[in-house]
Amino acid sequence: MIQQTDREAWKATRTGRFTASTMGKLMTEARSKDDKAAGKLSEGALSLIKQKAVERVTKRPSHTAATWSMRRGVLLEHAACYLLSRYWEVVYACTWMPIGTNSGATPDFLRKTGSPGDIKCKESEDVMFDLATEVTDWNSLLRWNKDEAWQIATQALAAGSTKATLLYFTDKLQTIRITDEEYMTCNAIMEAMGNKLLELTGQIYDYTFNDGDGNPGFAFVAKTIDIPQEAFDRINAVLERAEAECLKYVDLYTPIYTNAPTIEQVEAQTPSVL
Repeated sequence: MIQQTDREAWKATRTGRFTASTMGKLMTEARSKDDKAAGKLSEGALSLIKQKAVERVTKRPSHTAATWSMRRGVLLEHAACYLLSRYWEVVYACTWMPIGTNSGATPDFLRKTGSPGDIKCKESEDVMFDLATEVTDWNSLLRWNKDEAWQIATQALAAGSTKATLLYFTDKLQTIRITDEEYMTCNAIMEAMGNKLLELTGQIYDYTFNDGDGNPGFAFVAKTIDIPQEAFDRINAVLERAEAECLKYVDLYTPIYTNAPTIEQVEAQTPSVL
């Protein structure tokens, strides 16, 4: 099993692989009618495929700087798992789940049924109310947020489940009050995870659970979605095409990378400046 905090394994599982979190890009269709009719990939999908090809050639993951909002969300997800297990139902830590050789997913948690769950800790708590009122099934989720719809569908496929849970969590609303001990535990969890993520990414992750003016707590909305078979079929088809396109770019990029001159060769060819 591969834990997200195991540095080398974490890099190895993601380098050059298509993951659930980026599935929305692959699913996005080309903008123009002509490009759609010609079966062309969207700019976003092609950009992702090229990125994965570069990762395979260089054997290094492409890192992008995470915003403060993203770093907050990553840390808060771990505190959320702790609190959800105490106030909702026990959720289980999850490891990398492959789909074939070059794709896969790491859900934020697994439920006792084995179905995956993904936690979103948005800065604005307003969207939590939208999830509660706008999403009732797969089609409504797809209309509401296609990226998150395809993300949890890919997680379900990787987990071998026909269901997946999308859960929005916030510490800015104190619908469920927590104890001082639980509050301190949440901060300890996030501090420990922040230290591990600093080692993994080189970026500083630091966040303190909202104290609610001395009355800390949280709120969440969970939607468990039945994923239709046609969604799984489309994911598999899109991944198959993405893999074929990626291999073309690997062939294109490999000689460029392997034949690149060394520093010594460049210096030897550079005339001295007196």
